[in-house]
Amino acid sequence: MPKPDVGSHRNQRGATLALVTLSMAVLMMAAALAVDVGLMTTARTEAQLAADMAAHAGASALIFHPYGKAEARAEAIDFASRNRIRGETVVILPGDVEVILGMSKVRVTVHRTADRGTSVSTFFARLFGIDEVDIRAEAAAVARSAGAVECLLPVAVADLWYEADGTRADENDTWDPEEGDDYRDGSAGFGTGDLGRMITLKPAQGAHNKNNGSDDGTPDSNRFMPGWWFLWYPEGGGGASALRDQILNCPQPQTPWAVGDWATDKNGNVQSIQKAFKTLVDRDPNAHWDEGCKCVKGSAFPVSPRLRPVPLFDPETYVKQGPDHNFQIADFMGVFIEETPAGTPPGQSSTYARVATLQGVVGGGPSAGPLVKAVQIVE
Repeated sequence: MPKPDVGSHRNQRGATLALVTLSMAVLMMAAALAVDVGLMTTARTEAQLAADMAAHAGASALIFHPYGKAEARAEAIDFASRNRIRGETVVILPGDVEVILGMSKVRVTVHRTADRGTSVSTFFARLFGIDEVDIRAEAAAVARSAGAVECLLPVAVADLWYEADGTRADENDTWDPEEGDDYRDGSAGFGTGDLGRMITLKPAQGAHNKNNGSDDGTPDSNRFMPGWWFLWYPEGGGGASALRDQILNCPQPQTPWAVGDWATDKNGNVQSIQKAFKTLVDRDPNAHWDEGCKCVKGSAFPVSPRLRPVPLFDPETYVKQGPDHNFQIADFMGVFIEETPAGTPPGQSSTYARVATLQGVVGGGPSAGPLVKAVQIVE
């Protein structure tokens, strides 16, 4: 019987040990690299989140500052700095923020790169000569027409129309279809060219109470003017307290309103309504309209409480009398409530407002119009 080859067994054991050692080394290196890959993936995710947030904030700034490149850029930089990548605050430079006013678009690039001295350090990859990795992320957001609106003031405004001679209605015109006035699906309606335009949001008591001389004495339903008012209750109910609450607060739960919805006008005490608007102005007394930027400045709030949405109604749908809905919402716009001149007796002054842009809700029905926008990430 042949004797066992002791040397052969020793060689096999040695080869096995070497193979196991090599395998363990490979596994350890793979595990180490997996750690670095995971950390880099997290860093890229954090960079993308920072870019998304910065772009969204920049585009949101364009809603309230339609011509504000500087404001959009500053807002993007500020919101980027609220994020961290691997524990370090995100820093973006003005050149990292592209503002395209014509598209209401903001594009942001977040850099953690070697050329800026901010690249992300590795751990185990250094064993292979990889000490740092560049991280970049880009995002773009657009402020585009919203689909619905919340927190509406209980004041409905007639959208603009074409007069019989084909001109666009101004503050001296009154709606009268019998004379040939035509709404034409809102093609003459309020738009970006009207930013800053002063409208009479709520006339003084007794203003515009005219009658068309009809035999039955029915109040004239076609005597309203651009920017004229009608009270309504977005949340239902009635009375001065309900109107005041709707002016000063945003009663919850809120149901978004969209184009095509119908509403009914209500009677209301003009004096109590004007007091509510005065209280609203007093909450942010230093806010003011700036014609240069077509925006509100000097507010003590991120968005002034004096800047609120109102529904624009299709004048062709308005019917003064009857148990059913009185007007159909055609569009929306923002209004900035102006201060009533000092010393004006209660009930004897009008409430004025400036046409403004405002933030709405993504989704809903048809476009809420050119003056109410929502922000969406598009890249």
